[in-house]
Amino acid sequence: MAKHIQVKSREYQQITITKIFTKVIVVAQVFGYFPLSGVLEADPTKLRFSYKTPIAIYSILTLLGASFMLAMQLTKTIAIELTIFQAESLTYYAGSAYVGITFIDLAKKWPKLMADWEAIEKHMKNYGPPKGLNKKITILMVLFLSAAADTFFFNYIDVFIMIVSICLSSRMAQVTEAIRSASDCHVREERVWAYLREDYTRLGQLCRTVNKIISNAILVSFLPNVLIILIQVFNSIKPLHNYLEAIYFYFSLVFLISRTVAVSIYGAMVSEEGRRPLNILNCVSSDVYNNEIEIFINQISNFEILLTGKNFFSIRRHIILEIAAALVTYELVLIQFNQEYLNSYSKSNRCV
Repeated sequence: MAKHIQVKSREYQQITITKIFTKVIVVAQVFGYFPLSGVLEADPTKLRFSYKTPIAIYSILTLLGASFMLAMQLTKTIAIELTIFQAESLTYYAGSAYVGITFIDLAKKWPKLMADWEAIEKHMKNYGPPKGLNKKITILMVLFLSAAADTFFFNYIDVFIMIVSICLSSRMAQVTEAIRSASDCHVREERVWAYLREDYTRLGQLCRTVNKIISNAILVSFLPNVLIILIQVFNSIKPLHNYLEAIYFYFSLVFLISRTVAVSIYGAMVSEEGRRPLNILNCVSSDVYNNEIEIFINQISNFEILLTGKNFFSIRRHIILEIAAALVTYELVLIQFNQEYLNSYSKSNRCV
């Protein structure tokens, strides 16, 4: 048994949460986001944020560049008129500027979060590292970031939220399986159930802390994505000139929808894994049931674990249906308000 624990501990030392996030942050820093120093250090206490570091200066210059492009686009829009196509460009540049602000704010709070997260990881080292977590995150990064590098900041912030969600839900799933195992083995000792509840409580508190820190990122992920999907679907009404244009258009649309759905699914996994123990605890046999289990049930029932976009919306599985319903509604409104443009476009094509 001691040998088994030692092996798990050694495996844990190889794959820590800070090591997983190292590659995520390094990729962001190449493009001027996440201005943290000490990222390549193994010790999370080495992480630092300072405006005087080269990476921070690079991030500020990136932000200024995005802000300049936004100002130019605003000037152009005011000089001409606000059309749906001008709105798409404004969304793009405003989103890029806000992403820069978001990651500077994240960088300020990230060292403390990583220190707290690492402490919980060490406490849970006997669970071992979540199976295949590192590989899953690497595949996810390569798949999404290489598919559309021309819109890197939107891609990256979506991938970032997915990775954080996977890390949280994977740990929560381990606690859930431990609860299931204790229930199946008819464990009667209240001490065991108290330990499980403490692990769940620590992870629940971590999820709430993470949500406070990344809720801005969640907001800037969902809102531009939904708006751009709305505009892209509107653009699909227009005839396309050639096959190459059609391929590019439909690939970008499908990729954007897939990315939004993926963020929704992975984000919702945090909420789902937080609720899964409740079903197990409610089915515990009567000879096992005790005060700790009753407290555990009340705790899960009264304090929901989930990710939100600045409390404007919560990421649950049914958010996909809500987004779809909103898209259909606003698409009809968009078509109605732009009917004159569509009619003129149709006439010009008939003339040609």
